[in-house]
Amino acid sequence: LSYAKERIAFNRPISKFQHVQAMLVEMEANLEISRLLRDKAAMNIEAGKSMLLERSRLKYFVCEAAITASKSAVEIFGGIGLTEDTPVARYYRDARMSNIPGGATEVHKWNIARQLGC
Repeated sequence: LSYAKERIAFNRPISKFQHVQAMLVEMEANLEISRLLRDKAAMNIEAGKSMLLERSRLKYFVCEAAITASKSAVEIFGGIGLTEDTPVARYYRDARMSNIPGGATEVHKWNIARQLGC
Protein backbone atom coordinates (compact mmCIF):
# COMPACT_ATOMS: atom_id res chain seq x y z
CA LEU A 1 0.00 0.00 0.00
CA SER A 2 2.74 2.46 0.90
CA TYR A 3 4.60 1.69 -2.33
CA ALA A 4 1.40 2.12 -4.36
CA LYS A 5 0.85 5.51 -2.73
CA GLU A 6 4.43 6.58 -3.51
CA ARG A 7 4.82 5.17 -7.04
CA ILE A 8 3.78 7.69 -9.66
CA ALA A 9 2.59 6.69 -13.14
CA PHE A 10 0.81 8.94 -15.61
CA ASN A 11 1.17 11.84 -13.17
CA ARG A 12 -0.64 10.18 -10.26
CA PRO A 13 0.01 7.54 -7.59
CA ILE A 14 -0.72 4.05 -8.83
CA SER A 15 -2.97 3.60 -5.76
CA LYS A 16 -5.47 5.77 -7.65
CA PHE A 17 -5.88 3.17 -10.41
CA GLN A 18 -8.90 0.88 -9.99
CA HIS A 19 -7.02 -2.33 -10.73
CA VAL A 20 -4.41 -1.58 -8.06
CA GLN A 21 -7.18 -0.61 -5.63
CA ALA A 22 -8.97 -3.91 -6.32
CA MET A 23 -5.78 -5.89 -5.60
CA LEU A 24 -5.21 -3.97 -2.35
CA VAL A 25 -8.82 -4.48 -1.25
CA GLU A 26 -8.59 -8.22 -1.95
CA MET A 27 -5.37 -8.43 0.07
CA GLU A 28 -6.92 -6.62 3.03
CA ALA A 29 -10.14 -8.64 2.95
CA ASN A 30 -8.27 -11.96 2.73
CA LEU A 31 -6.02 -10.92 5.59
CA GLU A 32 -9.04 -10.20 7.79
CA ILE A 33 -10.75 -13.47 6.80
CA SER A 34 -7.52 -15.35 7.56
CA ARG A 35 -7.39 -13.79 11.02
CA LEU A 36 -11.00 -14.75 11.68
CA LEU A 37 -10.35 -18.36 10.60
CA ARG A 38 -7.25 -18.44 12.83
CA ASP A 39 -9.21 -17.11 15.80
CA LYS A 40 -12.03 -19.63 15.26
CA ALA A 41 -9.51 -22.47 15.10
CA ALA A 42 -7.84 -21.24 18.30
CA MET A 43 -11.19 -21.10 20.10
CA ASN A 44 -12.01 -24.64 18.99
CA ILE A 45 -8.63 -25.90 20.19
CA GLU A 46 -9.22 -24.30 23.58
CA ALA A 47 -12.69 -25.88 23.70
CA GLY A 48 -11.21 -29.31 22.91
CA LYS A 49 -13.17 -29.71 19.67
CA SER A 50 -12.07 -31.71 16.65
CA MET A 51 -9.83 -29.64 14.45
CA LEU A 52 -9.65 -31.46 11.11
CA LEU A 53 -12.16 -29.25 9.28
CA GLU A 54 -10.97 -25.98 10.80
CA ARG A 55 -7.30 -26.83 10.31
CA SER A 56 -7.84 -27.76 6.67
CA ARG A 57 -9.97 -24.66 6.03
CA LEU A 58 -7.37 -22.44 7.65
CA LYS A 59 -4.40 -24.00 5.84
CA TYR A 60 -6.16 -23.98 2.48
CA PHE A 61 -7.49 -20.42 2.66
CA VAL A 62 -4.45 -18.76 4.23
CA CYS A 63 -1.99 -20.37 1.81
CA GLU A 64 -4.08 -19.44 -1.22
CA ALA A 65 -4.58 -15.90 0.11
CA ALA A 66 -0.82 -15.52 0.67
CA ILE A 67 -0.08 -16.68 -2.87
CA THR A 68 -2.65 -14.27 -4.32
CA ALA A 69 -1.46 -11.35 -2.17
CA SER A 70 2.21 -11.87 -2.96
CA LYS A 71 1.47 -12.25 -6.67
CA SER A 72 -0.49 -9.01 -6.58
CA ALA A 73 2.36 -7.31 -4.70
CA VAL A 74 4.79 -8.35 -7.43
CA GLU A 75 2.40 -6.91 -10.03
CA ILE A 76 2.05 -3.64 -8.09
CA PHE A 77 5.83 -3.32 -7.88
CA GLY A 78 6.10 -4.01 -11.60
CA GLY A 79 9.39 -5.23 -13.07
CA ILE A 80 11.31 -4.36 -9.92
CA GLY A 81 9.03 -6.74 -7.98
CA LEU A 82 10.86 -9.69 -9.54
CA THR A 83 14.30 -8.53 -8.42
CA GLU A 84 16.09 -9.20 -5.17
CA ASP A 85 16.07 -5.43 -4.49
CA THR A 86 12.57 -5.70 -3.06
CA PRO A 87 11.18 -8.19 -0.55
CA VAL A 88 8.07 -9.02 -2.60
CA ALA A 89 9.89 -11.55 -4.80
CA ARG A 90 10.88 -13.48 -1.66
CA TYR A 91 7.33 -13.19 -0.28
CA TYR A 92 6.00 -14.75 -3.48
CA ARG A 93 8.52 -17.62 -3.35
CA ASP A 94 7.76 -18.20 0.34
CA ALA A 95 4.01 -18.14 -0.28
CA ARG A 96 4.30 -20.67 -3.10
CA MET A 97 6.20 -22.99 -0.76
CA SER A 98 3.75 -22.48 2.13
CA ASN A 99 1.21 -24.96 0.86
CA ILE A 100 3.66 -27.89 0.80
CA PRO A 101 4.46 -28.50 4.52
CA GLY A 102 1.46 -29.89 6.35
CA GLY A 103 -0.23 -31.05 3.16
CA ALA A 104 -0.72 -29.54 -0.25
CA THR A 105 -3.81 -27.48 -1.05
CA GLU A 106 -5.44 -30.45 -2.77
CA VAL A 107 -5.15 -32.56 0.38
CA HIS A 108 -6.88 -29.88 2.42
CA LYS A 109 -9.63 -29.54 -0.18
CA TRP A 110 -10.13 -33.30 0.05
CA ASN A 111 -10.26 -33.12 3.87
CA ILE A 112 -12.86 -30.34 3.72
CA ALA A 113 -14.97 -32.24 1.19
CA ARG A 114 -14.82 -35.39 3.34
CA GLN A 115 -15.86 -33.43 6.45
CA LEU A 116 -18.77 -31.97 4.48
CA GLY A 117 -19.96 -35.52 3.74
CA CYS A 118 -18.92 -35.72 0.10
